[in-house]
Amino acid sequence: MSNEWKIDSWIKTDIGSGVNQFNDPIDMVISHSLNQNTYVVESPPVFFVLFFSGTATTTEASWVINKKGEWTKTINYEYSTQNYANVTTEITKGVWNFLDSGNDYKKKERVIFNITSEYKKEIFNNNNGTSVTNESTEEYNNGDKSMIFEIIQLKSKEVILKRTGLKDEISPVDHVITNTEEEYILKN
Repeated sequence: MSNEWKIDSWIKTDIGSGVNQFNDPIDMVISHSLNQNTYVVESPPVFFVLFFSGTATTTEASWVINKKGEWTKTINYEYSTQNYANVTTEITKGVWNFLDSGNDYKKKERVIFNITSEYKKEIFNNNNGTSVTNESTEEYNNGDKSMIFEIIQLKSKEVILKRTGLKDEISPVDHVITNTEEEYILKN
């Protein structure tokens, strides 16, 4: 499991419900997909002004998992429109370990990634010459925020991780994400 992995593929689907700008109820699906070349986000029209939606160029997608139980996931991407160019860096760090057997799983069939920090930096360069930088860092105690993945494949050159779970996440404009499906393919 320990290695400096390239994120060859990442697919995440958030499913939820909420209301649009006219207070009409809507179902929503936000899909993310990433590989070493592109990052694509598809979301309902209500989100177009709130979130990145479209296709970007991936400049880095890596997940370093070391033997000491620490990990760092880095994703950098660039997105351009007629009006601006956006450069985004996301760095997530934490500690990891295999989960013990139980609940129909054998030892080393599941892994937990505890998140201890999340960093995000977005630089928006307007075509009129102005630039805006948004930067945020969130720190967590070990165990406060975590992801449990089923290990679909664990080989020296490739790891496939998958998780499906319920979430209770409030997002802008009174939307609730209720279910998440996520899969990573990591290659050496």
